[in-house]
Formats: sequence, structure tokens, C-alpha cells
Amino acid sequence: MVGIFWLLPDLSDLFYVDKTDIAFAQKYDDWLLSQEDHSNVWEKLKQNGYLHYLPKRYRDEYWKLPRGRVSYNIVLGKYYVYHGDWFLIKHAKIIEKKFELPVNHIVYEEDEHYSNTISC
Repeated sequence: MVGIFWLLPDLSDLFYVDKTDIAFAQKYDDWLLSQEDHSNVWEKLKQNGYLHYLPKRYRDEYWKLPRGRVSYNIVLGKYYVYHGDWFLIKHAKIIEKKFELPVNHIVYEEDEHYSNTISC
């Protein structure tokens, strides 16, 4: 599976996941990606009221929660999990389970794009 995710403000678990089987993923060069992005999914979550589960200070912008993306590199045969500076080993297990990732074919890579969060 590929896709995007957010963690809860306290980093205890996933808040929301949007995932796609790689058979239906969008091909971009050597990559298979989710067709969704954080901004568009966040707007959908706002519209359907899902964000009311969050404390108010996190609701207005998608980048205020810890977030990341799972992509698949076709050439290397590996899943890449892009995450921010908040990432801990316990998050790897949560993400691996939710995205059904094969443990020996995952690369975890910090990306400053996913570090724009506000403190809890």
C-alpha cells in the first residue's frame, strides 16, 4: 500500500490514513504514489466533520499534525516512508502494520517537508 498519514498530536497513534493498493497507485517515473495529497485530504476531512476529534489548534492547517507519505520505488522494489523529525521507532511498527509493508523492503527517510508541526 502507498498513501499519506497523520499522527495524533501526542504521537501515540495514527490519526488518519489514506492508502491505496500499489495496483491502483499513480506511476511517476520510477515511483508508485498515492493520488491524494495532504492538503486535499485535509479539506475533505474538514468538510465531513472528521477534524472535530482534534483539539481546535490543530484543525485549520494540515501541516500542524505530524504527517508523512508512503511511496514505492519500482526499480529498487522498496517502500519509502517519508516522515518528519518527530519519528520514533514505535511509529515504524504502527505504519508497517497499517500500510501492510514487508519489513525487509522499507526505507525510512526523514524529510524536512514533514517536520512543519506545532508543538503539542
